[in-house]
Amino acid sequence: MCGQVALLTIFLDDVTPFTTSQGHLIEDIRADKNTLPGMQVEGRGNTERRNQVVDTGSSTVSSNVFGMAISGSGARLINNDINSAAVTGTGNTFGISLQNAAGAIIEGNRIDVVSSAGGSTTGIYVISSHNALIINTPAYLLGFISFKFIDIGQCTGLWPGVSCCD
Repeated sequence: MCGQVALLTIFLDDVTPFTTSQGHLIEDIRADKNTLPGMQVEGRGNTERRNQVVDTGSSTVSSNVFGMAISGSGARLINNDINSAAVTGTGNTFGISLQNAAGAIIEGNRIDVVSSAGGSTTGIYVISSHNALIINTPAYLLGFISFKFIDIGQCTGLWPGVSCCD
């Protein structure tokens, strides 16, 4: 990382199946000018509430940008703001990434101005998270609402235009 410092505001580490680290509460944090995920939380039953992730951008460590990257069952993401996550190269940008998080709830979050110069842009990315529930969380990306679901079992669209991928 010559010439650049990688910044990650919150990082709680665990390994699959994400059951060792558990029950953490991350609230009222402002993660600003991150070059890695503003918050990367792994483990079971963790809650991220009333946080702000602002100006997350590219780094030399990873070509992808994540506002919040969450792994582990029973996660709760409640009333968070993710604003201005952007990739300057060909990487992908995600407002919220939820992986291996069965029974997770994403509620009342606001995701705004997530963009990628050359890769894909996804407001909420859900993979291998059966029975995840997304409530009242608009993701505005250049005027469009964007969600992507992969391998989540039975899936129904939560808003018009929401598609489910298996």
